[in-house]
Amino acid sequence: MPTSTYAVPVANYIDEIEFPAKLGRLIASEPLFRDTHKVQFSAAWPKQRSDTPSIRYILYRMWPGVDNVETKKPRVREVVKNPDGTLTEYQGQMMTCIYQFDCCAWSSEHADRIVHDLDDMLRVWTGAFQQFGILNMFWEERLQDRELPQVDDIMVRSTRWKVLLNRVTEHQLPSLEEIRLRMFGPAAPVEDYEAVVRSTTKDRDILSTLYVDRILKVADASSSGYALTTDYFYEIDYVVEKNQNTDQTAIAWLNTGKRPTVGSTYYVRFSHYRDWRLVLTGLTT
Repeated sequence: MPTSTYAVPVANYIDEIEFPAKLGRLIASEPLFRDTHKVQFSAAWPKQRSDTPSIRYILYRMWPGVDNVETKKPRVREVVKNPDGTLTEYQGQMMTCIYQFDCCAWSSEHADRIVHDLDDMLRVWTGAFQQFGILNMFWEERLQDRELPQVDDIMVRSTRWKVLLNRVTEHQLPSLEEIRLRMFGPAAPVEDYEAVVRSTTKDRDILSTLYVDRILKVADASSSGYALTTDYFYEIDYVVEKNQNTDQTAIAWLNTGKRPTVGSTYYVRFSHYRDWRLVLTGLTT
């Protein structure tokens, strides 16, 4: 079993299908429902009068998100290391579910008592369900009393509960031969400039400074200083290209704009990070 850092392991979270299944097991083990009411818990409606009362459930409605916080896709909840050294990623998506419970009995009095006791027990069991990743449970509404159609003498009392839960999926992560960690400092990038010689063979010039954050100005030499004015404009004369593998930055000149003369020196002012790199090799995680 993976080792989890959560109070309730994400792997133990129950979804909208497992919730009524676990509720059914609780009802079957609770003396009030098992011995006093003698109810059956099921998703199916009775086709004929049964020997015992019953509680029937449906998932009436379900939508992504909780309390006006909408999430359209799952997010990573936890990554745990398994005993064999592999990694399991758990992705979860918050869901709001409305369950309807129909309490069926032969008399109005018995149906009233079953739905009353069910509402009370669901309030008591909220804490137990939170041990399985349920965020919370709330009583939503009591519906109009009715008699079950096409089944003689079966009275129905219906109640709805809102259940806030996580739908969780798990994924096995591929093994990694190398982990590359990078720390940037200071917290904010620093400003600097660099003299660049216009390439004689290409339409792009690579800066020698690594980890450039932003290009601030591109200019010819002037009496005001190096790259303190703007002679060439972004997306008019040039665009910026970054290589994520080498951490290099290049000025790529556009055919429709102006550019420095081939072989001439121009200046680029930029902000960049100072970098310390830690590479761990020979690891399989």
